[in-house]
Amino acid sequence: MNEGEAKTRTLALFYRLSRLIIYYGVNRNRPDAFHESLPAGYTYFYQFIAHDMTFFKVFDANAADVQVGNTRRNALRLDSVYGSGPAGNRELYQPEGDDSLPRRRLLLGRTRPGFGVSMDQGWDDLARLEVPEGGSGSGGMLFPLIADLRNDENLILSQLTVIFHKAHNRLIDLLDAIEPAIAGDRQAEIERRQRHFSVARELMTHVYHKILVEDGLRRLVEKDAFERHHRRFAAAREAGGMEHRPDRLEHIPFEFALGAFRFGHALVLNNYKLNRRVSRRANFSELVGPARAFDGKSLIPLPADWVIEWPMFFDDQKAAKVKNLTKKIQPASSNRLPSGGENEQEADQRREAGVILKTLKSGYEMGLWDGQKLAAALGVEKQLSQTEITETLCKLKQTLLTWTEYDTAVEPEDQLSDVDVLRLGQDTPLFLYILLEASCRHDGQRLGPLGSEIIARTFFDQLIVSQAPLTEEARKHLNLVEPLIAAPSMKDFIAFSGHGMAGEQPSPNH
Repeated sequence: MNEGEAKTRTLALFYRLSRLIIYYGVNRNRPDAFHESLPAGYTYFYQFIAHDMTFFKVFDANAADVQVGNTRRNALRLDSVYGSGPAGNRELYQPEGDDSLPRRRLLLGRTRPGFGVSMDQGWDDLARLEVPEGGSGSGGMLFPLIADLRNDENLILSQLTVIFHKAHNRLIDLLDAIEPAIAGDRQAEIERRQRHFSVARELMTHVYHKILVEDGLRRLVEKDAFERHHRRFAAAREAGGMEHRPDRLEHIPFEFALGAFRFGHALVLNNYKLNRRVSRRANFSELVGPARAFDGKSLIPLPADWVIEWPMFFDDQKAAKVKNLTKKIQPASSNRLPSGGENEQEADQRREAGVILKTLKSGYEMGLWDGQKLAAALGVEKQLSQTEITETLCKLKQTLLTWTEYDTAVEPEDQLSDVDVLRLGQDTPLFLYILLEASCRHDGQRLGPLGSEIIARTFFDQLIVSQAPLTEEARKHLNLVEPLIAAPSMKDFIAFSGHGMAGEQPSPNH
């Protein structure tokens, strides 16, 4: 078999595997399909982190040898929120009085009248620029004024980005209260504004790192992997080795970006309860893309009665009346995930194979190691055996074959065969291995040994080269965020921002 035939055979296998994963995901809307304690907001917090960490770009696409690289130069420093700051991305920041003075506050957008419940319009959306019909780029679309356009891929992620904008703006307000505007001395006022922006960004990044580690990473990976790499991180900090090193930030393993961290596809729900005002749960497909709409009505700009109530996404979901718990980490996925850049025929295929097929193909094209070889190379204990892999896939198959919709909708030649299962057991794509491992080792409640090792190692590696000691000026104002540092959590960070909580909304762009 030549190389071309082998590739064709492999991609056909990936198509059949993708259909099994998606149909199993659709068919597992039952109580034991859901995570016991992971609220659905973390699905999108992890997506936000991924965008802040990596921005892969293909260079010289017309060349014979296509190169792929990470263009994110300030990983885990909220580059995806701040861009190049007010000096480099002035358009992302709110004018304040004399607009020749430095800007400090991130832009926010005003919601529009709601569909049902009468509500006041607040500053609860991303700011958007209307591009005229026929204009360059968006062709009449409302273009989000944010540093990373991927953070407007879906409504939930968009609203999560608003949280970060509001939290930053609140810090500016608090700093203003401590050190008010300086009248009559232009240079002193310029320096005050620049100082406030720098301090607010430092404090935001410091809190973000705390939440990422203690609330995001700790609940995701195995305790052993977390503590081992956390000790390494603490030792580097103790030794004074913590410094911001943009020159090293491109070295994020493809095994992380195109393999292990794609576990989030398994967490996505087919529908969500956004708040107590929207009458029904919104299908995820209605919340995605620049043309997102609910019952034919556009969700851009965001209607006032569609502002997310974040306690439904980050609170104690066991006690909540309305639950948005994630799905377990298993070889299963929503059939509503977009893969982007499709024509009509590709869109039809997406509904059948989805972003799962795209993920498997990306790993194959980049030459990622299979799960077994990588686990052995990293010295990971409790590796999945070939028997465990094949038996788990067989169980998924048998579950689906008893479901009439799968058996009738998927032609026999497009169903995963016994030969396919044996091949996958011998040479398991990394993405599939990560999902199987979480399912077999922890019933989908957290990542398994290999997934934990890749993700914990990568995160702490990046924190070591991206985290710098706080400046003296920022340390002077640590009291402003002390509760968030002492017990870091997304729940409390959201409360600090004031977004999506009951009560009064902040005034414009504050």
